[in-house]
Amino acid sequence: MHMIQSVIFDVGGVVCSFDWHRFFMFLSEHSYVSTEKLEATLRASGCIESFERGLMTPNQFYAAVCSESRAHISKTQFKKEFTVFTARKEIYPVLTALSREVPLGLLSNTNLLHTEYIIDKLPCRKLFPIVNFSYLTGYLKPEPASYQLCLESLSCEPEDALFVDDNPENIAGAVALGMKTILFSSVHGLVTELKRYDLLTTGLSRKSTFLLRHA
Repeated sequence: MHMIQSVIFDVGGVVCSFDWHRFFMFLSEHSYVSTEKLEATLRASGCIESFERGLMTPNQFYAAVCSESRAHISKTQFKKEFTVFTARKEIYPVLTALSREVPLGLLSNTNLLHTEYIIDKLPCRKLFPIVNFSYLTGYLKPEPASYQLCLESLSCEPEDALFVDDNPENIAGAVALGMKTILFSSVHGLVTELKRYDLLTTGLSRKSTFLLRHA
C-alpha cells in the first residue's frame, strides 16, 4: 500500500452540511410552487450549476432563481436563507490531528456565497492550505480535471492521495484516477478508515476522544 501523502476533503456533507431541501422549501413558501417541482425546475434551468462553475455572479444567480421560481424575496432574505449551514464540530479534532501528519486539501462543488459566508468562517478552515473550489476552477466533481487540479496543487500523485466525500459518484470519479477513497457517513467511521490507512498514528487527545464519543 502506498503511504498517504495528502488527504483531500469534500466540504458540504463532510466538514459541514448545507440543506438544499430547506432552501427549496423557503423558495416554495414564497412562490406557491411545490418544493419538488421548484427543485426540478431550478436544477433543469442550469442556474445552480452555472453558479457553481463561476459563470454567474451572486446577483445574477439571485435574479435567475427568482425568475425561475417566481419567488418574491429580497436579496437580504435570499442571502440569509442560502447561507444557512450546520457545522460538524466533532470532526474538528480529527482534522487537527490529521493536519499534523499530512497536508490537507479541500475539493468542493461550491459557489462564491457559500465560500464567503460558510466555508471561510469555519474554525477549521486554517487547517487546509490548499483549496480547490468549482466556482474558481470551472470544474465540478466528478469531472477528472477537478481532482487533477487539486492533486497538482498538493504536488501529489493520485495513488498517494486519499479523498473523502459523502457522494458515491464523486468517490467513483476519484477511484477512476487511482486515488484512495473513503465514503463518508460518520466521524466515527472516518476515524476507523483513516487508521486503516496508517493515519492518526499519534491518536487523538483525551478531550477529543471524549467529544467524539459524545457527539
